[in-house]
Amino acid sequence: MDRRREPAADAATAVGLIVLDAIVTLFTLLTVMTEAGYDVFTSAEDNHVDNAVPVITLVVLGALAALSAWPLRRARFAVSGSVQLLCAGALWCWALYGATRGGA
Repeated sequence: MDRRREPAADAATAVGLIVLDAIVTLFTLLTVMTEAGYDVFTSAEDNHVDNAVPVITLVVLGALAALSAWPLRRARFAVSGSVQLLCAGALWCWALYGATRGGA
């Protein structure tokens, strides 16, 4: 017996998780950068922020997204699990780009 989920349920879960990942990432980054002393309304030259904080935050968020793919794949949500892995990879690439450029 094939235990795959319905394609509509899998797609809806994938879209919902992408939206949730985006909201959590933006909220967490804004909170962390505000606590680190970054001011959105000033120029980049006037902001003196430790650049490691946003990079570490992105790495942790990417790890959480990757870990959330495992139960999805076990529950036969193939598309949702794959999308979560892609989101994790995007967060890690953003962190790597931020680390090489001096901040996220």
